[in-house]
Amino acid sequence: MRKPIVIGILGIALALAATLASGSIGQDGGDIEKALRLAVDKINLKVDKLGPATVPSAEQWEEMTRAGWIPKNLAPLRAMTVHSARGSAWHMTAGVSVTITRAENAAEALAYLRAVTDHRRTQLAAGLKPFGGWTGKIEMTDFQACRASRATLIDKSFDENDPPRTEWLSWVQGPLLVEFVVNSRAKEPDFGLEGSAYVVWKELKVEGF
Repeated sequence: MRKPIVIGILGIALALAATLASGSIGQDGGDIEKALRLAVDKINLKVDKLGPATVPSAEQWEEMTRAGWIPKNLAPLRAMTVHSARGSAWHMTAGVSVTITRAENAAEALAYLRAVTDHRRTQLAAGLKPFGGWTGKIEMTDFQACRASRATLIDKSFDENDPPRTEWLSWVQGPLLVEFVVNSRAKEPDFGLEGSAYVVWKELKVEGF
């Protein structure tokens, strides 16, 4: 039996559908859910779930910390609104998740993004949970003039010949943190994460973010 692919990004992305958000510009923006729905339609995903989502409970946050996704000394941020979509690609076996969280404070959210990225990069380099047996790269970068976190990882811990691949791109856009995660098979063609993320970014920009 295969071990299930772990969905990973800044708080297990849509599995727990949360974390906080923020941006470097501070625009108020418009309809987040409208932008997400339009983007998902243009990306052409087979949608399983789309709409408002909840922040993690205290128990869920503690579990994420124990699992190694979140550093132990990092407190949850106060999410104002969270919207998420989860689905799969029509053209390949890939699980896709997008979470958009609106924040109150841009500086706090950016510090959060950096803290989680640094933590995961350290865990990966040391082979510590949740990245035992994983290879790849996690780094801070820029995306469409937004500060971002980018990762490309392959999990060889249970199947050397057919390992699953996890990619994420998270960025701060205005008062939002956008998290885009793709889980797929390493032998499959590239999903096109950055191109798909650009569609989300553009729809949010149309809404004033």
